[in-house]
Amino acid sequence: MTQGFKVMVVVALLTTVQAEAGSIAYEYVTGPVSASTPGAPGFAPETTVSGTFKYDPAAALTENGTLPGTFLYRGALSELLGSVQGLAFSDPSGAAVVGDEQTGTPPGTSGADLLSLIADVRGNCSPCDLQGFEVGGYQLVNVRIFWVEDGAGVPDFLTNSDLPTLLPEFPGKLALDFLPTTGTGPVLNVFF
Repeated sequence: MTQGFKVMVVVALLTTVQAEAGSIAYEYVTGPVSASTPGAPGFAPETTVSGTFKYDPAAALTENGTLPGTFLYRGALSELLGSVQGLAFSDPSGAAVVGDEQTGTPPGTSGADLLSLIADVRGNCSPCDLQGFEVGGYQLVNVRIFWVEDGAGVPDFLTNSDLPTLLPEFPGKLALDFLPTTGTGPVLNVFF
């Protein structure tokens, strides 16, 4: 079952709090852990993530994204605050990645509609300013809130590769990305 976010829905809550100077403040609460990379830090199955962030749909296009047909908008995410199992994280500034399968460069290259809010784009953030936490020998290095067209209930939701005015109202996912505190090894993910 897909767990994630919805605007003004109890199961997975993503609510608009206020708009100021182009930014829209949101509160979020996820459903429980839905999947994790083998070896990722363990959280209790019923664990949820909650917090707040601001989304700025007027952020300027910065550059092409790392996935074909996607575009990066730095500054679209800001003031991210959250907690999971009593562990807190925050990031003053992040980005959004948008990919519409009909309008990518070249068209059709992104494969599916994608909207992702990203705290730190590893290897491509300046500054990398996520204040994370350590758990079980792993350091939180990124937080991602995303929606992907999947043919299993997530519709074709973008008409172009611009930032949408409002975030989607249907369920999405949140991922916490971790690296071993030793600094070696792959990024491991826990999805909510």
